Amino acid sequence: MSAQAQAQPRVQSHAAHAPAQHSHEDVRKHMKVYIGVFLALLVTFIVHRTRRRMGLPVSSRLWVTIVVGFVLIVLTAWVASAGRH
Repeated sequence: MSAQAQAQPRVQSHAAHAPAQHSHEDVRKHMKVYIGVFLALLVTFIVHRTRRRMGLPVSSRLWVTIVVGFVLIVLTAWVASAGRH
């Protein structure tokens, strides 16, 4: 290496290390998804506990059924409200 190449410091781009800029809409979208998942799991937990106290059978298949059913109900309500605008 030449003396001139050694004297100049290497400049690296910090673009790869910079945090990604997210818009407020993106953050809101993600928060809605997280809240929806939380509510689905909460409803499933409550139904599971209620069925167990009533003496009805509970299984992992029931968990999946309740979560999918809750998601479908929420999506249907969302589509119905979005269609009115």
